[in-house]
Amino acid sequence: MNEQNSGSNFYLGFNVKEKPFDDIRVRRAMAMAIDYKASIKALFGGNARIGFSTVPTDWDGGRQFPRTEKDAPEWYKYNPEEAKRLLKEAGYAPGSLKLKMLISSTGTMPSEPALYMEYLKAVGIEIEAQLVDATTWRTKYNTGTWDDLLYGATITGGSDLNDWATVLETGAPSNIFGVSDPKLDELIRAQRVELDRTKREQIGKQIADYDYETLNGRVWLPSPLFYHFFRPWVQSLVGHDVYFWATYWGLNVLEDAWLDRTRMPAGVQR
Repeated sequence: MNEQNSGSNFYLGFNVKEKPFDDIRVRRAMAMAIDYKASIKALFGGNARIGFSTVPTDWDGGRQFPRTEKDAPEWYKYNPEEAKRLLKEAGYAPGSLKLKMLISSTGTMPSEPALYMEYLKAVGIEIEAQLVDATTWRTKYNTGTWDDLLYGATITGGSDLNDWATVLETGAPSNIFGVSDPKLDELIRAQRVELDRTKREQIGKQIADYDYETLNGRVWLPSPLFYHFFRPWVQSLVGHDVYFWATYWGLNVLEDAWLDRTRMPAGVQR
Protein backbone atom coordinates (compact mmCIF):
# COMPACT_ATOMS: atom_id res chain seq x y z
CA MET A 1 0.00 0.00 0.00
CA ASN A 2 1.26 3.45 -0.89
CA GLU A 3 0.62 6.20 1.66
CA GLN A 4 1.80 8.79 -0.85
CA ASN A 5 4.24 10.61 1.37
CA SER A 6 5.96 12.75 -1.19
CA GLY A 7 4.86 13.89 -4.65
CA SER A 8 1.30 14.34 -5.86
CA ASN A 9 -0.37 15.17 -2.57
CA PHE A 10 -3.31 17.54 -3.01
CA TYR A 11 -3.46 21.03 -1.55
CA LEU A 12 -4.94 24.49 -1.90
CA GLY A 13 -2.12 26.73 -3.08
CA PHE A 14 -1.84 30.50 -2.75
CA ASN A 15 0.69 33.34 -2.83
CA VAL A 16 1.47 34.46 0.72
CA LYS A 17 2.52 37.89 -0.55
CA GLU A 18 -0.97 38.59 -1.86
CA LYS A 19 -4.07 39.54 0.12
CA PRO A 20 -5.83 37.89 1.86
CA PHE A 21 -3.21 35.13 2.15
CA ASP A 22 -0.59 37.41 3.68
CA ASP A 23 -2.66 37.17 6.86
CA ILE A 24 -1.95 33.92 8.72
CA ARG A 25 -5.41 34.11 10.30
CA VAL A 26 -6.99 33.65 6.88
CA ARG A 27 -4.70 30.74 6.07
CA ARG A 28 -5.50 29.06 9.37
CA ALA A 29 -9.22 29.68 8.90
CA MET A 30 -9.10 27.93 5.53
CA ALA A 31 -7.42 24.89 7.05
CA MET A 32 -9.82 24.72 9.98
CA ALA A 33 -12.85 25.02 7.68
CA ILE A 34 -12.25 21.59 6.16
CA ASP A 35 -13.56 18.41 7.78
CA TYR A 36 -10.74 16.06 6.81
CA LYS A 37 -12.24 12.90 8.25
CA ALA A 38 -15.58 13.48 6.54
CA SER A 39 -13.82 14.40 3.26
CA ILE A 40 -11.79 11.19 3.31
CA LYS A 41 -14.96 9.16 3.82
CA ALA A 42 -17.06 11.06 1.28
CA LEU A 43 -14.52 11.33 -1.53
CA PHE A 44 -12.43 8.21 -1.10
CA GLY A 45 -14.51 5.80 0.94
CA GLY A 46 -12.02 6.09 3.78
CA ASN A 47 -9.15 5.14 1.47
CA ALA A 48 -7.10 8.32 1.95
CA ARG A 49 -5.15 10.43 4.43
CA ILE A 50 -4.11 14.08 4.79
CA GLY A 51 -1.28 14.37 2.32
CA PHE A 52 1.35 16.25 4.31
CA SER A 53 4.41 16.46 2.09
CA THR A 54 6.50 19.56 2.68
CA VAL A 55 9.36 17.07 2.79
CA PRO A 56 9.24 13.30 2.14
CA THR A 57 8.84 11.03 5.14
CA ASP A 58 12.43 9.80 5.31
CA TRP A 59 13.69 13.40 5.47
CA ASP A 60 11.09 14.32 8.11
CA GLY A 61 13.28 13.45 11.06
CA GLY A 62 13.77 9.97 9.63
CA ARG A 63 10.17 8.92 10.12
CA GLN A 64 9.12 5.45 8.95
CA PHE A 65 5.55 6.46 8.14
CA PRO A 66 3.95 9.70 6.92
CA ARG A 67 2.40 12.18 9.31
CA THR A 68 -1.27 11.76 10.12
CA GLU A 69 -3.89 14.14 11.43
CA LYS A 70 -2.84 13.45 15.03
CA ASP A 71 0.66 14.74 14.15
CA ALA A 72 -0.72 17.97 12.71
CA PRO A 73 -0.97 21.45 14.25
CA GLU A 74 -4.37 22.53 15.56
CA TRP A 75 -5.06 24.31 12.27
CA TYR A 76 -5.66 20.92 10.66
CA LYS A 77 -8.36 20.03 13.18
CA TYR A 78 -11.89 20.70 11.90
CA ASN A 79 -13.18 23.77 13.74
CA PRO A 80 -15.54 25.90 11.63
CA GLU A 81 -16.49 28.20 14.52
CA GLU A 82 -12.85 29.09 15.15
CA ALA A 83 -12.42 29.58 11.40
CA LYS A 84 -15.28 32.09 11.40
CA ARG A 85 -13.78 33.87 14.41
CA LEU A 86 -10.38 34.14 12.73
CA LEU A 87 -11.91 35.56 9.55
CA LYS A 88 -13.90 38.11 11.56
CA GLU A 89 -10.75 39.05 13.48
CA ALA A 90 -8.95 39.50 10.15
CA GLY A 91 -11.70 41.91 9.02
CA TYR A 92 -13.78 39.66 6.78
CA ALA A 93 -17.52 39.50 7.38
CA PRO A 94 -19.34 36.34 6.20
CA GLY A 95 -19.52 36.35 2.40
CA SER A 96 -17.22 39.37 1.98
CA LEU A 97 -14.18 37.26 1.06
CA LYS A 98 -14.63 36.14 -2.55
CA LEU A 99 -11.92 34.04 -4.17
CA LYS A 100 -11.33 32.22 -7.44
CA MET A 101 -10.04 28.65 -7.51
CA LEU A 102 -8.09 27.35 -10.52
CA ILE A 103 -8.94 23.70 -11.25
CA SER A 104 -7.59 21.43 -13.99
CA SER A 105 -10.21 19.62 -16.06
CA THR A 106 -7.79 16.69 -16.44
CA GLY A 107 -7.13 14.20 -13.67
CA THR A 108 -9.42 15.85 -11.13
CA MET A 109 -12.81 14.56 -10.04
CA PRO A 110 -15.19 17.57 -9.88
CA SER A 111 -16.57 16.31 -6.56
CA GLU A 112 -13.21 16.89 -4.84
CA PRO A 113 -12.75 20.66 -5.20
CA ALA A 114 -16.53 21.12 -5.04
CA LEU A 115 -16.64 19.64 -1.55
CA TYR A 116 -13.82 21.87 -0.30
CA MET A 117 -15.55 24.88 -1.83
CA GLU A 118 -18.64 24.03 0.23
CA TYR A 119 -16.60 23.81 3.43
CA LEU A 120 -15.05 27.21 2.75
CA LYS A 121 -18.46 28.67 1.93
CA ALA A 122 -19.80 27.40 5.25
CA VAL A 123 -17.35 29.63 7.14
CA GLY A 124 -18.00 32.65 4.92
CA ILE A 125 -15.51 32.32 2.03
CA GLU A 126 -17.19 32.43 -1.37
CA ILE A 127 -15.37 30.48 -4.09
CA GLU A 128 -15.72 30.79 -7.87
CA ALA A 129 -14.41 27.75 -9.73
CA GLN A 130 -12.19 28.33 -12.77
CA LEU A 131 -12.08 25.06 -14.71
CA VAL A 132 -9.30 25.09 -17.31
CA ASP A 133 -7.52 22.56 -19.51
CA ALA A 134 -4.42 20.84 -18.19
CA THR A 135 -2.02 22.92 -20.32
CA THR A 136 -3.44 26.20 -19.02
CA TRP A 137 -3.40 24.93 -15.45
CA ARG A 138 0.21 23.79 -15.74
CA THR A 139 1.30 27.08 -17.32
CA LYS A 140 -0.29 29.12 -14.55
CA TYR A 141 1.15 26.75 -11.94
CA ASN A 142 4.71 26.95 -13.30
CA THR A 143 4.59 30.72 -13.55
CA GLY A 144 2.66 31.36 -10.32
CA THR A 145 0.06 33.40 -12.19
CA TRP A 146 -3.25 31.98 -10.99
CA ASP A 147 -5.72 34.45 -9.45
CA ASP A 148 -6.33 33.36 -5.84
CA LEU A 149 -6.43 29.66 -5.04
CA LEU A 150 -4.86 26.77 -6.91
CA TYR A 151 -6.36 23.32 -6.48
CA GLY A 152 -3.68 20.84 -7.40
CA ALA A 153 -0.92 18.50 -6.36
CA THR A 154 2.80 18.74 -5.84
CA ILE A 155 5.03 16.81 -8.21
CA THR A 156 8.79 16.44 -8.08
CA GLY A 157 11.36 14.32 -9.83
CA GLY A 158 13.83 14.69 -6.97
CA SER A 159 14.57 12.52 -3.97
CA ASP A 160 16.94 14.74 -1.96
CA LEU A 161 15.77 17.03 0.83
CA ASN A 162 17.03 20.04 -1.09
CA ASP A 163 14.69 19.26 -4.01
CA TRP A 164 11.74 19.82 -1.68
CA ALA A 165 13.03 22.51 0.65
CA THR A 166 13.92 24.96 -2.10
CA VAL A 167 10.23 25.26 -2.99
CA LEU A 168 10.04 27.46 0.11
CA GLU A 169 13.29 29.41 -0.38
CA THR A 170 13.20 33.12 -1.08
CA GLY A 171 13.77 33.80 -4.79
CA ALA A 172 14.01 30.14 -5.84
CA PRO A 173 12.56 29.43 -9.33
CA SER A 174 10.38 26.66 -7.85
CA ASN A 175 8.98 28.99 -5.17
CA ILE A 176 5.67 29.83 -6.83
CA PHE A 177 3.94 30.59 -3.52
CA GLY A 178 5.72 33.86 -2.77
CA VAL A 179 7.29 32.49 0.41
CA SER A 180 10.00 34.69 1.88
CA ASP A 181 10.71 33.73 5.46
CA PRO A 182 14.13 34.32 7.09
CA LYS A 183 13.73 31.32 9.40
CA LEU A 184 12.95 28.98 6.51
CA ASP A 185 15.80 30.40 4.45
CA GLU A 186 18.23 29.77 7.32
CA LEU A 187 17.06 26.16 7.67
CA ILE A 188 17.20 25.55 3.93
CA ARG A 189 20.76 26.86 3.72
CA ALA A 190 21.72 24.74 6.74
CA GLN A 191 20.51 21.47 5.22
CA ARG A 192 22.30 22.26 1.97
CA VAL A 193 25.73 22.26 3.60
CA GLU A 194 25.11 19.54 6.21
CA LEU A 195 26.76 16.26 5.19
CA ASP A 196 25.57 14.13 8.09
CA ARG A 197 22.40 12.30 7.02
CA THR A 198 20.85 12.13 10.50
CA LYS A 199 21.46 15.83 11.13
CA ARG A 200 19.93 16.70 7.75
CA GLU A 201 16.85 14.65 8.62
CA GLN A 202 16.42 16.70 11.78
CA ILE A 203 16.70 19.93 9.80
CA GLY A 204 14.11 18.50 7.42
CA LYS A 205 11.79 17.96 10.38
CA GLN A 206 12.28 21.56 11.49
CA ILE A 207 11.41 22.77 7.98
CA ALA A 208 8.28 20.62 7.91
CA ASP A 209 7.19 21.58 11.44
CA TYR A 210 7.56 25.27 10.68
CA ASP A 211 5.79 25.03 7.34
CA TYR A 212 2.80 23.18 8.79
CA GLU A 213 2.53 25.77 11.56
CA THR A 214 2.71 28.77 9.25
CA LEU A 215 0.82 27.32 6.24
CA ASN A 216 3.33 28.86 3.87
CA GLY A 217 1.65 28.70 0.47
CA ARG A 218 -0.35 25.50 0.91
CA VAL A 219 -3.18 24.01 2.91
CA TRP A 220 -2.74 20.26 2.59
CA LEU A 221 -5.76 18.14 1.66
CA PRO A 222 -6.64 14.43 1.73
CA SER A 223 -4.86 12.34 -0.87
CA PRO A 224 -5.96 8.82 -1.87
CA LEU A 225 -4.05 5.70 -1.00
CA PHE A 226 -2.86 3.44 -3.80
CA TYR A 227 -2.37 -0.30 -3.77
CA HIS A 228 0.19 -2.34 -5.66
CA PHE A 229 -0.10 -6.03 -6.38
CA PHE A 230 2.85 -8.21 -7.27
CA ARG A 231 3.33 -11.83 -8.12
CA PRO A 232 4.62 -13.80 -5.11
CA TRP A 233 8.01 -14.31 -6.75
CA VAL A 234 8.69 -10.57 -7.12
CA GLN A 235 10.89 -9.55 -4.19
CA SER A 236 11.99 -6.18 -2.77
CA LEU A 237 10.14 -4.05 -5.33
CA VAL A 238 9.23 -0.82 -3.58
CA GLY A 239 6.60 1.12 -5.45
CA HIS A 240 5.49 4.66 -4.73
CA ASP A 241 5.61 4.52 -0.97
CA VAL A 242 8.93 6.35 -0.64
CA TYR A 243 8.94 8.82 -3.54
CA PHE A 244 5.68 8.88 -5.39
CA TRP A 245 6.86 9.95 -8.84
CA ALA A 246 10.62 10.04 -8.67
CA THR A 247 11.10 6.29 -8.26
CA TYR A 248 9.01 5.19 -11.19
CA TRP A 249 10.21 7.92 -13.50
CA GLY A 250 13.81 6.97 -12.84
CA LEU A 251 13.10 3.24 -12.42
CA ASN A 252 15.85 3.09 -9.80
CA VAL A 253 13.49 0.93 -7.73
CA LEU A 254 14.48 -1.96 -9.98
CA GLU A 255 18.07 -1.87 -8.73
CA ASP A 256 17.16 -3.78 -5.58
CA ALA A 257 14.32 -5.90 -6.98
CA TRP A 258 14.81 -9.58 -7.81
CA LEU A 259 12.84 -12.69 -8.75
CA ASP A 260 12.69 -15.69 -6.45
CA ARG A 261 12.43 -18.57 -8.92
CA THR A 262 11.59 -21.03 -6.11
CA ARG A 263 8.24 -19.28 -5.81
CA MET A 264 7.45 -19.54 -9.51
CA PRO A 265 5.17 -22.25 -10.88
CA ALA A 266 7.01 -24.56 -13.25
CA GLY A 267 5.35 -23.11 -16.35
CA VAL A 268 6.38 -19.56 -15.49
CA GLN A 269 10.15 -20.01 -15.25
CA ARG A 270 12.09 -18.84 -18.28
